[in-house]
Amino acid sequence: MRCQIGQPGEVLRMSGSLRISVIIPCFNRTRELEKTLTAFSTQTLPADQFEVIVVDDGSTDGLAETVRRISVPYPLKIIWQPNRGPGSARNRGAREARSNLFIFLDADMIPALDLIDQYLQAHTRYPDAILIGRHLPWPESLVSPLDRAFPYVFDLGPEPIETRFYHLASGNMALGRQTFATLGGFDENLRMTEDTDLGYRAHLQGIQIVYIPTAIGYHNHSRTLVQLCQQQQCSSWWQAQLVHKYPELRGQIPAYQEVEPIHLGDSPYLLIRKVARRLLAVFPVRCALLAMTRFLGHLGVPPWVLRFFYYKLLTSYRLIGYRQGLKNRTPLVAQ
Repeated sequence: MRCQIGQPGEVLRMSGSLRISVIIPCFNRTRELEKTLTAFSTQTLPADQFEVIVVDDGSTDGLAETVRRISVPYPLKIIWQPNRGPGSARNRGAREARSNLFIFLDADMIPALDLIDQYLQAHTRYPDAILIGRHLPWPESLVSPLDRAFPYVFDLGPEPIETRFYHLASGNMALGRQTFATLGGFDENLRMTEDTDLGYRAHLQGIQIVYIPTAIGYHNHSRTLVQLCQQQQCSSWWQAQLVHKYPELRGQIPAYQEVEPIHLGDSPYLLIRKVARRLLAVFPVRCALLAMTRFLGHLGVPPWVLRFFYYKLLTSYRLIGYRQGLKNRTPLVAQ
């Protein structure tokens, strides 16, 4: 199911000087969300020119009570709905938004002081495009050797790049109301790949995706190694669902090429990678790889050594999740 977005005149009543709506879906991320909302209090854009809408997607960790006791200088609204996934929560926030420009930010993404200003300036240059910002780690979340050794996976770097549909990450992005309406919002049947789906539909409709490296959000969510493995397995399951929806995407997303089934047309290099990935995903090998990665993390080895084992381990779990997703459609749940 997709979102039905009204026309600007239907939702901008009593909006005053409101220029932008920040939409934050949240499911059991109350501790992180509190820091995110507090950070919006110091934006360079005056507080009366933007609103923040939090969509509580069925949280059970006291989110509503926490949000209501936070004192902020900008308009803040919280909406509750049963747990339906982040795509549904973002669509709900868009329906409630009172401005013509949306910023979608994850609950655990702390905005840089000028995040909103950066998106406003970029929207002036690219009014019909989807804008994606830069993702960096929040320093306080780097609590383990693994966190400090591994560069943040969504960071596209400090310079503008030529984007592809699979670069779209909904944790830090912006687009106009009309563009969102043209796309029909997020596909609520997908989780963890609903942003790639939106990016692909934008690609099919000729809507530009522009990387704005100065629109910075800091990811404030540390995970254990086991949780990261589970997250990779789960996201790959949803990646397989995206391929069920768009069979032509097979082989089109670099991060998943080596976990896809072996085909006769594979290049020798890709074939070697696929075979190696399957060997590393065998249960005893995978367990040994997990133990080795943990051990090396405690030893304080050079970061590049730890990253080598880390990548091999996570891609092994990515293969498992992708295989499961191709075989069945019973959703996995990430921790």
